[in-house]
Amino acid sequence: MHKAAFLLWAASLAGTASFAGTTGPVMLVAQPDTATVPGLEYRSPKGTGAAGQQIFLNSFRHGSERLAYAGAITLTEDLQDIEDISPMGYVHYTYLVGKNKKRLVFESDASGDRFIISYYENEEGHSYRPLGEQWRRQIMPGLIARSGIGLEARVQQVYQQQGTEGVLAEADKIAYAEGKQHMLHHLLLQPGLKPAEAALALQYLDRYATSDEQRSYMLDKVPAPLLENDALSHSYLVVAQGISSDAELRKSLFSLLQAPNLSRTTVNKAMHVAGKMPGHEKAKVLQQLSGSEQFNQRHYKAAFSLISGMTSDHDKQEAIFHILGKHRLSPAQYQELLPAVSQIHSDQIKSKVLRGIAPGIPKDATAARTDYQLTARTIYSAYEYRMAMDALP
Repeated sequence: MHKAAFLLWAASLAGTASFAGTTGPVMLVAQPDTATVPGLEYRSPKGTGAAGQQIFLNSFRHGSERLAYAGAITLTEDLQDIEDISPMGYVHYTYLVGKNKKRLVFESDASGDRFIISYYENEEGHSYRPLGEQWRRQIMPGLIARSGIGLEARVQQVYQQQGTEGVLAEADKIAYAEGKQHMLHHLLLQPGLKPAEAALALQYLDRYATSDEQRSYMLDKVPAPLLENDALSHSYLVVAQGISSDAELRKSLFSLLQAPNLSRTTVNKAMHVAGKMPGHEKAKVLQQLSGSEQFNQRHYKAAFSLISGMTSDHDKQEAIFHILGKHRLSPAQYQELLPAVSQIHSDQIKSKVLRGIAPGIPKDATAARTDYQLTARTIYSAYEYRMAMDALP
C-alpha cells in the first residue's frame, strides 16, 4: 500500500491520525490565505503529470453535484474511498443544495508522495477535521458508485490477475447498483473477453439490475461480435425479458439484431420475445431485422412469423412494404409471406399489399402465382379483388 504523508489544511488541528488505511503522523500546515477568500475558485496545480480531466455532473430534486478529477485514482480495498492519487492529479467534488455549498478538494503533489485535502462550506475554508472528514466518509461510497471514479483501473487490474469472476467479486463490494453497472461496463470492454465471460457478466446483471434502463444500457455494451455465440445471446435475451418498458426492450432487441452472424436460433428467440410486444413495437423491431444483409438468407422466416402475429392490419401493411422496399424476394419467399397477407382483415389493405407483391412474382412462377390467386380470393370486395388480380403480370 502506498504510504503517503497527508497534508491537512487545518491551522487549528494538531496531533496524529490514520487516513484511508494509511497509518502514521499526518503533517499539519497552515491553510493558505487565498483558500479562505469567499467565492474564490480553487484551481489545481498545473502540470504534465495528470491525465486529462474528467467531469461527472448530477442533478437531483433540490440541488446538484459536480466531480472533476484527473490522474490515476486508486481506491481503498473495499472500494469505499480514495486511497491515492498519481502525481499532479486531483479530485474536486462540489455538492450544492439551494444556496448551501460544500466542497472537498484532493490534490497530489509533483512527487506523488502526499496529497492535500481541503474542505469548504460556501467557499469558506474550514478545518478538515472533524466536519470535512465526517462528510467525506458519508459521501464517498455513493459518489464512487454514481461517478465510477477509480473503478476502471480496479477492473483492469483485477481482470488481468483474477479474470471475470474476480471482477464480479469486486463488484459485490459495492452496495449501489450504479457502481456495479460501472464495473460490468468496464469488464465488457476488456480486450480478449470471451463469450462465456460476457455471459457471466450478464447473469450477474440479471441479479442486481433494479431498472429497465440499467438492463438496456448494459445490454448495449455487449461486444456485437461475441453475440454469434448462442449461449451468450441466450443470456442476453434472458436479461432483456426482464425489461418491462416496451421502448427499452425494443432498444435491446435492436442492439442484438445489429450484431453480425447471428444464428437462426438466436433470431427466432428474439422474434419470440418481440412477439409479446404491442404491434407498433413489433413493426419497429421488424424494420431493424429487415435491415440486415443476411435477411434473405437467414432471417426472413422469423420476420414473416412476426408479421403473422401482428393484430393490426396497418402494422402488417407497413412491415411488409418495408421489407419489399429493402429486399427482392424469391417466388418461394413470397409463398411463405402470403399466409400472413391472407390474415389481413381489411379488403382494401389486403388488396393494396397484394398489389405491392404482384410485380415481384415472375410469370413462370406457377406455384407462387397460384398462392397469390388463392390469397386474393379471400377478399370479399369485388372491386378490391379485381384490383389485386389485375396487378398480377
